[in-house]
Amino acid sequence: MLGQAKRRKLWTIPTEYHCSIVGTCLSSEDVAWLCRRLKLVPTADARPYDIHRYFVEKAAEDGPEARLMHKRLDETFAVAVKRFARETTEEGWMALWAAAVASGDVAAAYWGVLSHGAMPDAVRVRAFADVHMLSHIMGGENRRQLRENRDLARRCEELTARLAKQERAAAERVAEKDARIRELEAQLATQAGRARGPGKRPTSRKPRPAGRQARRVCCAPWTPCTAASPASACAPATPRPRWSGCAACSIRRPRNSAAPPPPRRTPRPTSAGGPSSMWVGGPRACPTCGRRWRLATAACCTMTADSSRPPAAWRGWWSAPTWWSAPSTASATMPACG
Repeated sequence: MLGQAKRRKLWTIPTEYHCSIVGTCLSSEDVAWLCRRLKLVPTADARPYDIHRYFVEKAAEDGPEARLMHKRLDETFAVAVKRFARETTEEGWMALWAAAVASGDVAAAYWGVLSHGAMPDAVRVRAFADVHMLSHIMGGENRRQLRENRDLARRCEELTARLAKQERAAAERVAEKDARIRELEAQLATQAGRARGPGKRPTSRKPRPAGRQARRVCCAPWTPCTAASPASACAPATPRPRWSGCAACSIRRPRNSAAPPPPRRTPRPTSAGGPSSMWVGGPRACPTCGRRWRLATAACCTMTADSSRPPAAWRGWWSAPTWWSAPSTASATMPACG
C-alpha cells in the first residue's frame, strides 16, 4: 500500500515535533508501560518533567526507546493512521484534522498527520499550531478547574459546618419538647389523682375476663348452646361463646361454658312446735300476694287447712315442706301471709 510505504518512523520526524508528540500522544499509562518494558526505574527525586525530557531526547535516536514508542503509538492509534492513509489530497487531510479537533480526538489525528510520509507542510504546521494552542488552553483550563475545586472544597466545609449546627439545634428542640411532654404528663397524673381522691385507686381500663363474668350468678335460667350454624362456633377445641343476657339483672353469660353454681339456700329450720306447724325459711314471698311468709295460725290466702300438697305455683318455693300428718282438724295451723 502506498500510504503505508511512505510512513515516517518516529526518529525520522523532525525533532521540533518530538516534544508535542511525547506530551500529546503518550499518556501517563503509556509512559509507565514504556518504563516497565525498558526496565527503567526513575529515581526518588525524579519529576514528571524529567521523565518527559528523557523520552523526548530518546525519540530522536534510532534505539530501543524510539522503536518501542513508535510501536506503542501505531498500536494505540491504528484506526486514525489508516484513515489518514486512505486520503490523498490536502483538502481531505485538512477536513480530517478539523473533524478530529472538533470531536476532541486530537492525539490520534496528530500522530496520523506527523507519521504520514506524504503529508504537506501546510497540514503539518496547522496541526502543530493547533496542538500548541490547545496545550495553553488546557493549561488555563486546568488552572481554572483547580480554582473551582478549591472554591468547592471551601463551600463544602461551610455547608458541613452549617449542617452540623442545624442538627445540634434540632436535637436541642427535640429534647426541650420531650421534657415539656414529660412535665405535662406529670401534671395530668397529679390532677387525675386529686380528682379520684386519696383513698380511691385508678380504674383499670382492661375489660373484665370472660371467666369472671361466667362465675357470676344470674337470675335467668342457664341455657346451653344449641346453635346449629357452623360446628366450630361451639366446638370445645375452638370455643366461641354465644352470650345470653338476663332481662332482670343484665348479666351476660356464655352459653357454651360450664353452668354457674346454684344459688345459696337458707338452712332448713326446725319445727316451731306442734304437729300442725310448718316453716318456710329465707326471704321468700308468696307467689299470689307477694308478702313475706311468717309463722302464723291463720291460713294463707291461697291454701286451706286440709291441703295435702301446695299449689303448683308454690312448688319449688318451699325450703322445708313439712306438712303435718295429724288427723284433719279445723284448728290446723298453716303458714300465712302477714
